[in-house]
Amino acid sequence: MFSVVKVREGLSPGDYKDPGWFKHPEGQVAFEWKGPERDAAAAPPANPKPETSR
Repeated sequence: MFSVVKVREGLSPGDYKDPGWFKHPEGQVAFEWKGPERDAAAAPPANPKPETSR
């Protein structure tokens, strides 16, 4: 069992009508990260050669 509490600006006390879906502020919603967004020429090599010490 669960409860849903909707707290929003602009709702009057005692006003129990459904305010509808929450509108998220621009740029405040999580998203799936697809990796670094940079060009492949600037990326370091995938398998750099190991340095050998003498």
